[in-house]
Amino acid sequence: MKIEEITVAEYNVASINSIKKLHPDLRQRSKTPTFLLTYGGTFYGLINQCSMSAKEAKLIESKYHELYKVSDNWVSKKVKEGSKIGWVHGAFGLRLRTPIIHQTLLKKQSTPYESSSEARTAGNMLGQSYGLLNNRAGIEFQRRVLNSKYKYDIKPIAQIHDSMYFIVKNTVGAVKWFNDNLIACMEWQDLPELKHNKVKLGGEVEIYYPDWANKIGIPNKASKAEIQYICKNAEIK
Repeated sequence: MKIEEITVAEYNVASINSIKKLHPDLRQRSKTPTFLLTYGGTFYGLINQCSMSAKEAKLIESKYHELYKVSDNWVSKKVKEGSKIGWVHGAFGLRLRTPIIHQTLLKKQSTPYESSSEARTAGNMLGQSYGLLNNRAGIEFQRRVLNSKYKYDIKPIAQIHDSMYFIVKNTVGAVKWFNDNLIACMEWQDLPELKHNKVKLGGEVEIYYPDWANKIGIPNKASKAEIQYICKNAEIK
């Protein structure tokens, strides 16, 4: 399916990110194929897990690797390095030992299944390790909270991979401070491999009130007046 508003060929990040709001159903449907291919799956997995035809699965696999060839090449380079030195380097110096691929040749007809499996595990670790960015942002944000006048108004309750959950006092001052500072912490990308002139890290605050069935999105850098207006006019189920 072609989405006319999305300009992937131009690497328009804002356009691509707009899928979340413009086409939430398609975005949700894309998650299983995307994660499967990101972590070493093939069109066989798309057929088995997504009930696709072989033709559709092969097309999606091909288009995925065409779009993400830079990422594919980076992972391949890291795994190849692991086959030489016996481990792969992930985010913040994290290491995963790769003793099997260190002793075998990859991508050969004679490559043992165990070696190919370890190579996929190493590739998966590379991407998953950057979930530590969430931990780093959470630690920096908590330091800011404890050094602010809102240290009793903002409490962390959970971190789940790329999400953080907090209890925030129901005042516009606390919400604005929370929104400005949490997003600033999540925008950090000082690791050399993450620096990019177009692709930036970030996030978006969502308030769930009065319960989890009601989500209120707060734009980055929203003013107090904007936050009050958005919350006052939110549709409550």
